[in-house]
Amino acid sequence: MQRFLQMPPKNCACASIPELRNNLNFLEISRYMYLSMRARPWVDAPPSRLNMEEEIGFAARRSPLLRSIFSAEAENKTVLFLSDAEGGAVFDIVLLFCVMRMGYRVIYAVKHDFFFYSPTIYDMQTDPVLKKLLLSAHVVRDRDLSKNQLVKLLQERKLLVINDGTRERLNLHHISLSFARAWKEADIIIAKGWRNRHALMGSSHKFTRDILCYWTEPDGSYHMDVKPQAVGVRKFSDIYLVSKAEGILEEMRKAKQVGKTVMFYSCIIGSIPGQTRTAVQVVNAFVGHLREKTEEVFIVNPTEQFEEGMDGDDLMYMWEQVQRSNLIDIWRFQTVEDIETSFALLGRKVPPCWTGKDSTFSTGCTKEMQIAREIQQQNKELQIIGPAPEKFFRRGQYGVGKYFEAGLRN
Repeated sequence: MQRFLQMPPKNCACASIPELRNNLNFLEISRYMYLSMRARPWVDAPPSRLNMEEEIGFAARRSPLLRSIFSAEAENKTVLFLSDAEGGAVFDIVLLFCVMRMGYRVIYAVKHDFFFYSPTIYDMQTDPVLKKLLLSAHVVRDRDLSKNQLVKLLQERKLLVINDGTRERLNLHHISLSFARAWKEADIIIAKGWRNRHALMGSSHKFTRDILCYWTEPDGSYHMDVKPQAVGVRKFSDIYLVSKAEGILEEMRKAKQVGKTVMFYSCIIGSIPGQTRTAVQVVNAFVGHLREKTEEVFIVNPTEQFEEGMDGDDLMYMWEQVQRSNLIDIWRFQTVEDIETSFALLGRKVPPCWTGKDSTFSTGCTKEMQIAREIQQQNKELQIIGPAPEKFFRRGQYGVGKYFEAGLRN
């Protein structure tokens, strides 16, 4: 082991200490990756000195591939690591500490329950060796984390351990809500083992995140490859969403300072499939109408802050920062009449898919009604206008990456 972690050759040329440190990080990561894939075979047959030296050189040659996926600006970026039934969990964890040293936050995904040599969430809390290694980590047992909860945990701890909700090979149809949100929050996916490689690299599907896979073939040969994320994918970081919310709050504060009443308008944006563009037109028309007929009222129109690529999680995370600020005087929820008025203003008849719809058909508005009622308990003067609250609560949680309720996809 000491030989495997020996220093690089003396002729390693580095212009500065940060460059040397960066080189060492990549070298160490590549070697721990190799070690983690050899853990099971080495239990029965420890490697010879000659093989060890060959493997050191092989791992070093993989450093350039790692550089192609790891960013120089790692601050506030997240790596999701997918374990596999190859053993070597100790090497996985030490590898992740190397990644953290580079500045990344890390989410370590293990199995929900027994799956051969795969580490499980139970192992993380009972195995004395793993427990000692993970003293600084937070082990998450909740399989249904919200985006707010996950982001808060990542801000508090640099290493989270979650379970993928399954006891089988990676199956993106059966994963837990927590794992789905971890994937969405991640900037890089590191997938260990041929099983993960088969599911991710063996598919023609283009994923939303850069994926680095490393594995061994049946003949014992070691491989590493990168699958870049799909072209055009945009990730909205929690830092960006909070800064965007702060800009809206600043406008609201200025309006209050000059004596204006602040109104927030909750409306359907993406809950009707294929109608997001129409929804934006509908809301803009109605808010424009409200602004013309009201005086000294500052109306917060969610569609004016909408950006292409934002999904339900992004929007709710951003808007909750605004909604819980206690700066809202009137909270208006879209009604059937609002929608009919909007289409009339647009010079159109109400299409069948919009007929009878109001904010109670929106999962986002349902969450916002819950927030509005919580805030009203603190601020009795908050006025809530729109459909009766009890009509909202037939909706559940967002489908991750969607605008609509998770249950509606079935």
